[in-house]
Amino acid sequence: RTSNLDIWIKNLDPESYFVDFQKEGSSSFALPLILNKSNKSIRKVCNILDDNSIEYRLGTAGGGNQVRQPYLERYDYSVVGDLCNADYIHDYGLYIGNYPGLEEAQIINLCEQLNNVK
Repeated sequence: RTSNLDIWIKNLDPESYFVDFQKEGSSSFALPLILNKSNKSIRKVCNILDDNSIEYRLGTAGGGNQVRQPYLERYDYSVVGDLCNADYIHDYGLYIGNYPGLEEAQIINLCEQLNNVK
């Protein structure tokens, strides 16, 4: 999984995707695919993943900004400050499993397709 994560990071375009991950201590179970501000074509990215039968979660593993999740309507809570980072991840973040059996060529091929999204 660690090797796969290195391949993802090495081959994704840093102009389009966040690739500056702190990997030390990471289990590398997944790739949090976060679109940079220059690439806001989340629908096109999802279409590529769907076309390649890649399962993903929108908003990363936790579903993005929890304040925007319907289950919270049942609870009394307050928000302090702006949630711009959580909102950004909610709108432009994906969680892709990092299956250990992936081959380098498969990851590179997918990265090439993703890098063409503008």
